[in-house]
Amino acid sequence: RAERLERREAERAEAERRLASEGALDDAGGRVELAREALDAARAAHEESERAHADADAAETEARAAYQQTESSFARLRAEEEALTALLTVGDPDLWPPMIDAVVVKPGFEVALAAALGDDLSAPSDEAAPIHWRALPVFADPPPLPAGVQALSTVVEAPAALARRLSQIGVVKNPADAPALCEKLVQGQRLVSRTGDLWRWDGYTAVGDAAEAAARRLAQHNRLKELHERRTAADATLAEVTELYEQVRDASRHATGVERSAREAVREADAQFQDARDRKAELDRTMAQARSRLEALQQTAETLRADQAETGLQTQAARDELAALVDVEERREAAAKVRPELSEARILAGETQSVYDR
Repeated sequence: RAERLERREAERAEAERRLASEGALDDAGGRVELAREALDAARAAHEESERAHADADAAETEARAAYQQTESSFARLRAEEEALTALLTVGDPDLWPPMIDAVVVKPGFEVALAAALGDDLSAPSDEAAPIHWRALPVFADPPPLPAGVQALSTVVEAPAALARRLSQIGVVKNPADAPALCEKLVQGQRLVSRTGDLWRWDGYTAVGDAAEAAARRLAQHNRLKELHERRTAADATLAEVTELYEQVRDASRHATGVERSAREAVREADAQFQDARDRKAELDRTMAQARSRLEALQQTAETLRADQAETGLQTQAARDELAALVDVEERREAAAKVRPELSEARILAGETQSVYDR
């Protein structure tokens, strides 16, 4: 019993040692709580990153649509500009370009200029050409146009070679007034209308018979100038939209990376939370087993102590009884003498019992 009691005491000490580590259980609970808080924070960050990612994707889609629309518009303008440039370029543009290519006319006056100069606009200003415009000094005292007539030179930008011609051509507002105004024209002067009518100083009249090809070419030049200005503006707009789109696209890619990192952080936080919870559960089981074992050992130890105490009392009583005995040697000798008789009696009893059984 003493040995069993000693073993139980050792086991109880071990169980108590385990229970003494309940502080570790508290620490495990604290780690579980911290892991839960970290997981909640990671989930909140992931949700925020998802919203930011969705906003970035929407912004990228909108910016891409604007970029594609601007690029398409720019491409159309450039294609029309290139086509019109090719149409207006006849032969080698560096060899005797026609005067018409150097003339800029206010929109709406193309037909009037074409009626005033006609095929003369096809001649170059290069004096090396067989037919050309030669620059002469402007008139020192040019004769005035009739009152109420606008000089064609006020709506046309042209090389100096056309200065004399343009200064002596007037534009009438109302073609019905032209016949009366013609009587006031001096030698070399002309009147034209915006619809292509022509009245010359010498009486030559061409109503509605303007040079359509020259008018179209002038209109195409104006259109080309407009296209060039619009294409230049569209080029700047495209650059701005492209830069904005690239910025938004980079932001979308960054948001994608942030969302991916946040999702990975949620997985890691969840794994740490699960690990901390499993560790706490294992500690809970260990502590429960230790408590149960300690209670059993305490009961066993109490039983063993009670048995040990009772055994001590019995031992002491036996010792007292033994101490009270006298003539022990004589009693032993007497018992030794009686043993053979006891043995013979047992044998006889056995034989008699056998006969009785039969």
